[in-house]
Amino acid sequence: MPGAWLGFAILITGGWNSSRKLGRSSTGAAGQEERPLNIKITRKLLDDYRKIKREIPILEIELEEMKTTDSGIGNSTILDYRTGQARPQSVVGFDKELYRRREKTLEKKKAQVKAVEQWINQIEDGQTRCIFRMYYIDGMTWLKIADKTGYSKSPDYPRKMIRDRYLEKHGIV
Repeated sequence: MPGAWLGFAILITGGWNSSRKLGRSSTGAAGQEERPLNIKITRKLLDDYRKIKREIPILEIELEEMKTTDSGIGNSTILDYRTGQARPQSVVGFDKELYRRREKTLEKKKAQVKAVEQWINQIEDGQTRCIFRMYYIDGMTWLKIADKTGYSKSPDYPRKMIRDRYLEKHGIV
C-alpha cells in the first residue's frame, strides 16, 4: 500500500503545486516574499487591515463550530410532486454552501492580511516601514508612534508627513 501513503501525503501538503492554489506567483527574486497576485494595496485595504485581522479568528471559530455543532445544519424547503400536486417538504442537512462561502471569505481575508504585511515589509525606507508597522501591524496610536519616533512635540508628523506622503508618492489613494 505505498500508493495510499503517497496520496495521504499529497492531501496533507495541499497537492503537488499548492502555490497555485494560493494565488501566488511561482517566480520571484531569491529571498523575497511575494504578494498574492490579485490583491492591490489601496488606502481602504490599509484602513481596514486591523478590522480584517480581528475577523480572521472569529471566522475560524465559526467554521469549527459549523463542523462540530448544530450551527452547520441548514434547513431548506423543496416541493414534493409525488402526489401530483406540489407540497412543500423540509430538508435538513449540513449547509455546504454557507460553509464554502465562509471558508472562501476566510481565505480572502488571510490573503489580504498577508499582502498588506508583505507590502509593509518591502518598504525601502526604514523609518517609513517602522511607522507603517507600528500603526498597522502593532496597532499603536499616532500619539504613541510620535513619542517612540521622537516627534512627541508634533504628534501628527508621522501620520501626515511620513505615512500620507509615502502613500501619495506611490499613488495609493
